[in-house]
Amino acid sequence: MRFDASVLAHWLMGNHFHLVVCARSGALSRLMRHVNGVYTLAFNRRHGLVGHLSRRRLRAVQIDSDRCFAALSR
Repeated sequence: MRFDASVLAHWLMGNHFHLVVCARSGALSRLMRHVNGVYTLAFNRRHGLVGHLSRRRLRAVQIDSDRCFAALSR
């Protein structure tokens, strides 16, 4: 694995996305930097734009149980 992480679920919304990721310490920030960078480059090329797309920082929430994961993935 390139980032020592696995994407377990994802949702693409109108103006943002959600990921459920299983990652070792430090891998999540590297993975998200890569995902956001690749997506921003592709979006900007497609729409003839430059610069950042997101104004907000990554928000991470730790999922501690299967029950919580099931609720989030519904």
